[in-house]
Amino acid sequence: MQKLLILCALEKELPVRENPYSSITVYTGVGKVNAAMMAAFSIKSRRPDMIINYGTAGSCNKKLSGLVECGNFIDRDDSGAFNEDTIITTDYNKCVISTGDNFVTKELNFCDLVDMESYAIAKVCKKTKTEFKCYKYITDYVNSSSMNDWEEKIGDGYELFLEQIDDYIKNSV
Repeated sequence: MQKLLILCALEKELPVRENPYSSITVYTGVGKVNAAMMAAFSIKSRRPDMIINYGTAGSCNKKLSGLVECGNFIDRDDSGAFNEDTIITTDYNKCVISTGDNFVTKELNFCDLVDMESYAIAKVCKKTKTEFKCYKYITDYVNSSSMNDWEEKIGDGYELFLEQIDDYIKNSV
């Protein structure tokens, strides 16, 4: 059986009391540095076969809503030159997410979603040869009110994520 580990930035996104997988969930804190450090520490100490990142995201693609799976990860804080060091792909057919250490309030034309952790986790998984999956719940469409929308909806997606994990465990592990 595959050994899974769930990484999530904030408990508000995946409350412990509602999480039947709390024993395999690690809260990283917000941002790329926190996410990378906790991913590396967790992989070293727990030795999972797969990391699953769950969290919230803003959307630059108005056709998307709810829970989406990401497969293309961009570091938007890099120098702006997108290349093999700033883009990680696990599945070309899944959403493109741009990760950075700022809260985005203006739509970006090179991605579907924006967050603050997934690229860092994907990079650690790539370096350690740990399988990686990523699910994001869309809380807002990127605009000047994104921060308020995110704060209002931060806890709205965890039930959809837990259904996805239940299904994955029943059918894949």
